[in-house]
Amino acid sequence: MSERLLVIDDEPGIRYLLKEFLSLEGFEVTTAKNGIDGLAVLKNMSPPDLIIMDLSMPGLSGKEVAISLRSNPSTREIPILIMTASLLYSDLIPTDNFYDCLIFKPYMLDDLLSAVKKILGKSHNYSIQQTLATGTND
Repeated sequence: MSERLLVIDDEPGIRYLLKEFLSLEGFEVTTAKNGIDGLAVLKNMSPPDLIIMDLSMPGLSGKEVAISLRSNPSTREIPILIMTASLLYSDLIPTDNFYDCLIFKPYMLDDLLSAVKKILGKSHNYSIQQTLATGTND
């Protein structure tokens, strides 16, 4: 059985690209067009193995969705990968533990795939921030 991913992004092109790419890599991918839709989709599916979501979305931001998920006992253990183009580190510092991994846009699809595989194979709080900054996986 393939691992299930939920991609939440307000950009249709990004949703399409990630669904196609990750499906070709063997993942079962469901998409949602924004944070509100993402929460609704989650209510009607088995918990995914990973949620990949944009930080900045209309309605509910990725951070708001992640905080909501972390406060719910049935979803708090689902790993969350946040994608962002934001360089405002005050919005991204994981002091409240709302995400497991952060990847900055633009990114290479291979880097995203590598992060997805590492998250699914590791416990919470894996972060590629240092990997992207230093170019190492240490």
